[in-house]
Amino acid sequence: MSTASTINTISRWLNYLLAIPMISLGFIGAILTTIIFTRQKLFRHNSTIIYLLAGAIMTAIHLPSIYLQSILVDGFGLGVFNTNDIACRERNYLFYVTTVAAISFPCWASFNQYAITCREASFRNRWSSIRVIRLVIIGTVIFWAIIYFPLIFISKSVNGICVLVDGPVQIFHSYILTPLVFIIGPITLITIFTLGTIRNLRSTTLQNRHDRLE
Repeated sequence: MSTASTINTISRWLNYLLAIPMISLGFIGAILTTIIFTRQKLFRHNSTIIYLLAGAIMTAIHLPSIYLQSILVDGFGLGVFNTNDIACRERNYLFYVTTVAAISFPCWASFNQYAITCREASFRNRWSSIRVIRLVIIGTVIFWAIIYFPLIFISKSVNGICVLVDGPVQIFHSYILTPLVFIIGPITLITIFTLGTIRNLRSTTLQNRHDRLE
């Protein structure tokens, strides 16, 4: 075995051996978060925490089902999604649906903070309703499941690698949808709603001072 090949092999093993503990810790953290949030009655009725709980559950599903597959295949040469088209499609589809859903829930939590600090009672009550929040969570997962459904038809195993087949859908996914939902969208939404929450809190503080003076 050449020196370059040896170094490459060692680096791959180190990469995935280090990745396993990190994924395990992430999975344990998600499980502990879920347990803590569900065991405390106060948390179960906190609208913001419900969104974070949904994100933790999605992360607990995502980490073992997606990244452990990647470690087994890329790190140890085990698994089938790099050689079987059906497994490849399943892996790509679940990867994007669970990842984007997990990213979406902190955005909803940020929006919820904005909503519950809004001075308009009808808006505040509507979006802090537990029933509405549950519908939003279910709707979010269904929405992303529909959006990423085309990936099933463009995922394919080529030369032992699970890839997206070139074409209009792949171009839209890679250069428009992915940057939008992974980076631009979350940063923009969280920034807007955080600033809105701060503005609402300042407005409430000023109004309370004004009321006391009167």
